[in-house]
Amino acid sequence: MLNFLNVIIRIFVLFFFVFFTFNASSMSLTELVEGLFNTDASIKSAESAVKEAKNDSKTAWAAYLPDFDVKVEAGKEQQWKPLDAANTNLQFNEMDLTFKQKLWDFGETNSDIRQKANAFDVAQLDLQAAKATLIIDAVDAYLGYIDAVKKLDSENETLQSKIESTGQEESRVKKGSGMPSDVLQAKSDLAGAQKAQITAEGDLRKARNKFIKIFKIEPPESIDTMQLIELSAEGKSQLPKSLDEAIQTALENNVDFITKKIDLKDAEQDLVSAKSNFLPTFDFESTYKYKYNVAGAQGAKEEVLGKLVFKLPLQPWKDMPDYKNKKYALLTAENDLEEEGYATTQTVGDLWEDYQIAQVTRDFAENKKVISEELLTIKKRERQLDQADAAAVTAAENAVNDDTQTLIDDETSLTQSALDLLESTGALTLASLQDLITATAETTDAASTEEASTEEASTEEASTETASTETASEDEGPPPEAAPVEGVVITNYTEEEQMNLAAEAEEARKLLTAAISAASEESASSGCPSNTYIGQEQADGSWKTVCKE
Repeated sequence: MLNFLNVIIRIFVLFFFVFFTFNASSMSLTELVEGLFNTDASIKSAESAVKEAKNDSKTAWAAYLPDFDVKVEAGKEQQWKPLDAANTNLQFNEMDLTFKQKLWDFGETNSDIRQKANAFDVAQLDLQAAKATLIIDAVDAYLGYIDAVKKLDSENETLQSKIESTGQEESRVKKGSGMPSDVLQAKSDLAGAQKAQITAEGDLRKARNKFIKIFKIEPPESIDTMQLIELSAEGKSQLPKSLDEAIQTALENNVDFITKKIDLKDAEQDLVSAKSNFLPTFDFESTYKYKYNVAGAQGAKEEVLGKLVFKLPLQPWKDMPDYKNKKYALLTAENDLEEEGYATTQTVGDLWEDYQIAQVTRDFAENKKVISEELLTIKKRERQLDQADAAAVTAAENAVNDDTQTLIDDETSLTQSALDLLESTGALTLASLQDLITATAETTDAASTEEASTEEASTEEASTETASTETASEDEGPPPEAAPVEGVVITNYTEEEQMNLAAEAEEARKLLTAAISAASEESASSGCPSNTYIGQEQADGSWKTVCKE
């Protein structure tokens, strides 16, 4: 029967472990963090410290409660008395009941009560700090894994593009229209892309190990099941609206600064306790005694005693050094609090600037990526028309990859800077984390569908372009206008700044379109064989055509 129960228990434990592991991938970040709060060793230690400090705080009040003592004695007493008195040999017993009540000790007890309460507050602050640190570590591991997957996907796309480019350049050489140097350049770029992919795979393995270390579970194979994180509008609204507000909030709630304030209070109470060593204490004592056959007196006897006890210590040579040390400690605590105030102000100021910069750089990174993708499309088209060399296409491909990587990093930096700012102001909790981020897991499917549609359209476009390239020698005609720069995200700017950025993007588009059109018209009147011209912009802004041999 016992063996059967052991088997059942083991099966249940195994099932629980498998079920938890299987469903871990579907858990949100906040659920994972909440689970860590229940299992993390540092959190458990901090919670135990809070309970211990709470009990100490309650115990300190017991100094104002009366003391009751009971003393019972029993035995045999034999006395040999002078010649004129009879000796005694008696069985005796005695009982004492004592009541003591502290009346006043000039602040020593009050000081101890306040210090124990301060210790309880510090323990709570330490628990809050431990949870905030765990939240930041968890978010770092969670986003780190997602970013590593995204970066590997980007490197894989770049690698595939390099493979296709190498094949195209080799095909050009075989047809007699390419240059061997372009093939070598393409192969060199391909080797670089392969190296970058291997590095990204290693980074993904490291991110996976960090995820396991923090959450104690395997990350999901696909990030589509994870909670993709971005700052929500509600989350941004809970952040400080200005630097002054951030600093004021930090001076009220920052854990390190509040701890220093409590340390100052402790130093003040230590000085009060040291002063009390030079002052008297007042106590009330009452005693009831019952004696039977005690001290040779046969029979029972009762005594009741009540007294007021005044006690004044007279040992200044012993207490004065301690008093002076407490004064020095108080001055040190005051200086530490002042320095921590400056440090907190500086830290919050730096984190505020980091958050502001992160917002701007993230937006610019997104804009730059969109423009780089548009430029790559144009350069590929120009390459098909022999209007751009292979190096230009390679540079554009590398720019897209670099901008993709940068955007991933900047998006993560924006989230982390917001969390760091919240922590510095003492407002980073599990609830604030839930409010700060937006789960995009519900929209992941739609995004994936849109991405798939985009990829399908790109594939169809690529096929069309390839077919056009194959028939270009027959009748290419002028290239189409450069696609307008659409989809550029412009946020966190004034209306005037938005108009300026939009105008700059439109001007760049017009210049690029004009350049392509001018080169095409020049080609038509140059007498060069179709698809064999090279357009060159001169210092004066004009274009001339050089036929390719």
